Amino acid sequence: MEKIHIRDSIYDEIPVYREIEEPVINKWEIQRLRYIKQLQLTYLVYPTALHTRFDHSLGVMHIASEFLEHVLDNADNIDILKKPAELEVVSDNVFRLFNRVVARLAGLLHDIGHGPLGHLFDEYIVPNILKNKLDVLDKKCFSHEVISFLIYWHRLRDDIKKILEKIDVFKRFTDVLIEWLDQIMIPICWDRDTGKSIYHDEFKVNTSGYGYFIRMIVRDYLYPADLLDYLIRDSKFTGTIELGFINRLRLMRYTKPISYDQVIDKIPSTGKNPPTPILMVLDEKALGDLIRYLDARKLMYENVYLHKAIKAFDWSAIKILSEDEVWYHIGFNKDLLIKAIEKPRDSSIVNAFLDEYLDLTDHVLLKIRDLVKRNNIKNEVVKEHVKALFDYRKPLYKSIHSELIPATPHLLENSRISTRIYEFEEELRKTIVDKINSPDLYEQIIVGIEQIQIYPGTAWNIQGPSVYTTIDGSIRVYTIEDFSEKYHISNIGIIRLYIDRSLIEPQRRRFINELMKVFINEVKDNSENRKKLEELIGIITISTITM
Repeated sequence: MEKIHIRDSIYDEIPVYREIEEPVINKWEIQRLRYIKQLQLTYLVYPTALHTRFDHSLGVMHIASEFLEHVLDNADNIDILKKPAELEVVSDNVFRLFNRVVARLAGLLHDIGHGPLGHLFDEYIVPNILKNKLDVLDKKCFSHEVISFLIYWHRLRDDIKKILEKIDVFKRFTDVLIEWLDQIMIPICWDRDTGKSIYHDEFKVNTSGYGYFIRMIVRDYLYPADLLDYLIRDSKFTGTIELGFINRLRLMRYTKPISYDQVIDKIPSTGKNPPTPILMVLDEKALGDLIRYLDARKLMYENVYLHKAIKAFDWSAIKILSEDEVWYHIGFNKDLLIKAIEKPRDSSIVNAFLDEYLDLTDHVLLKIRDLVKRNNIKNEVVKEHVKALFDYRKPLYKSIHSELIPATPHLLENSRISTRIYEFEEELRKTIVDKINSPDLYEQIIVGIEQIQIYPGTAWNIQGPSVYTTIDGSIRVYTIEDFSEKYHISNIGIIRLYIDRSLIEPQRRRFINELMKVFINEVKDNSENRKKLEELIGIITISTITM
């Protein structure tokens, strides 16, 4: 098939299949990602962090293809893959092509559901503007992953199918390839009452199949294409190359597919089989590269993604975009979002929502600034935060002290970690206010607990919570706890005290020092609080949401 080549600052060139990928790339659903920055407001601290979700999506498409080729090359016999895929009838080369095309399309599509300001939108802004519908958002596992799937299903799936059907080599097998793509794109969301996977049940997508093997390559694995690209790309564009340095080639080259039957007797019984009979193991020759990769991810979170000033700017953006008045002027009907989540198969409802949603990009912030300048927005809180972002680039809150707390990783499923962290943040905040004996202070300070999980939460979605390695042909299976202990791996927590910038005056230095003293006592010296923090920070969760 004919290829064109796109220049890229990370890989020099990214090949694109002209017949399959170019028409998909040219659709607005993909082009829109040019206007959503990969790292939200990070450019306010790291000025060159202006790369976009579009750049990243092309990169994931490219790396997924490379990764897959290495894994297929490492198979003892390609038939261990062809058999579960039920494609023994095709040649090895055609089978490889099928895998490559699906993995590349999945990489291209994996982030299409992101809203303005990326993760801030689905993690904070949507819950704030839909507080009366938190039960629905929670039950339906709302995130950009859900919206990605709705865009794929209602806007792109049929077009992709038609594209594949026009090409002779795919014609007979288009339904198989689309089924794989469905299995990669669908959100994993378990109904707590019935135990069924909500979206699989709603859209009649099988909960097991060969597509879940490719899903690991793209997004749900310890080191999938998604993470391999964003660590390298983000570190380059923030100027922190030394922090995000990884050897992606060795990780890919030493990853091998195996049959689930080869390890079934080594895995603790959970009552659940993985959704694919093909798992992946890492040769221990590359264990050093895996440890370096995990460390790079931790360093990027500590120094870039969770930078103290970036978090403070994030709060301003969240405050701005959590006001109903703002959305009224932007022209987005938030009720359509809930209707689409409640009835995701209803094309008329979902398309009405997508008609509005797909017009939302990071440019909404500039539109809001213009509305504030014209005095169309009257909300004083919004005005102050808009000034903080655009007029003097100083967040309204400033970090005055932080503590770094390491903790031993331990798996705790269904832990609702974000809720528990928020509750403890509020508990510490109230305690500090009480000890300072200044009730007015409550609105002027923020306690932030940032948990850095050493392992990606999506690492365990397919293979389960175990690390698989191989040495001299022998397969080893580690629990998360055992692997962490053996290789001295820990989670990290950053606990910060922020105060309203207006409080930072020379004449109030004694008050600020007293505030810091109380904070340090509660976080560092109070043994009960310290124990709670270490327990919270050490939690490893299973998450369906990718970066």
